[in-house]
Amino acid sequence: MTRHLIITLVLAASAFGSEPRSGPAKLLLPALEESGADATTYALYERENFIARLHTDGVMRIYLKQNGEIVGKPIVFGQPAGNYYHRTKREIQRRNVAAYYDAAEPVRNPESVELTGRLEGNLDFTIKYEFVQSTIRATGRHQQVAGISNPVQFIINTAIPSLASDSENEPNEDGLYTLDVPDNMLKRFVLETSELVDGRTRKKYYQYTDQDVKFSGPIKHARIRGPWGSRVVRLRSRKMRGKLIGKLTGDGDMGLVLGYEFFFYTLQNAEENDYASYSISIN
Repeated sequence: MTRHLIITLVLAASAFGSEPRSGPAKLLLPALEESGADATTYALYERENFIARLHTDGVMRIYLKQNGEIVGKPIVFGQPAGNYYHRTKREIQRRNVAAYYDAAEPVRNPESVELTGRLEGNLDFTIKYEFVQSTIRATGRHQQVAGISNPVQFIINTAIPSLASDSENEPNEDGLYTLDVPDNMLKRFVLETSELVDGRTRKKYYQYTDQDVKFSGPIKHARIRGPWGSRVVRLRSRKMRGKLIGKLTGDGDMGLVLGYEFFFYTLQNAEENDYASYSISIN
C-alpha cells in the first residue's frame, strides 16, 4: 500500500499548543479511576523518562520527567482531525473530534490502543496508538465523502508547548512575554530538522533565541532539545512518499518560543485506505 503523507510545521500562539490549566473538561472516553489524575485519563503509559496520558477528552499529553520529576509543560501528541473543503464557501475548514464509538475499557501500560470515532461533519475515523519502549506511534485514517473527489485531508498533529507563562500567550503591559525559563537557559534549546532542499536532504538548526525562523524546505525529521532537562524529543515519519511541505506561520518575531505544531496529514489525492503515520521518541 502506498502511503501519501505531508508534514507541516506551524508556529502557533494558540490554546491548542498549551496545556489547559484546569485540565481536560470534555468527557469523550471513560476514565481509569474516579479520583486523582487518573479520573481524567483513559490510557496511561509510563516510562522512566515520561508519562503519556490519553485523556478522557481524547487528547494525548506526554509529561517528560527528569530525575523522577515532571519538567516543563506537556507535549500534545497524535491529535486526530481533518481539513474539510466546504463546497459552498470554497474554503478549508478544520474538523475536530466530536465523539468516539464503543471504546474498550480504560487501560494501563498498553501495547496498543485503537479508537474509532466521528469528526465534526459526521466523518468517521480510526486512530491507533502503538507503545514500544520509549516510542509512541500514531496511525490514522478517515472516511471520505461520497460523490466528492478528495474533499478531506486526515490530520494527526503534535503541539510543542509555549514557553510563555500566560496560557493565552498574551503580552504584558510592556508588550513583552513572560517566559518560564531564564535567558541563559533559553540558549540551550534547539530544533534540528532534516529538510528537503533542491532534492537533497539537509540538516538545519534553529535556536529558540532566533527571532526570525524560516524553514528551507519540506521537513522529514525533527529533534528537539527544549525545557525538559536532559530529555530529547524526536519525531519521525514512516516511509514518506510524495511531496512533503514545511510551512511556518504565526508570530514569527518570537521564533519558536511561543510554541509550534507538527501536522502530518494525507495528501489531497490519498485513497480512503491511505494512512497518516508518524512517531515520537523520548530519550
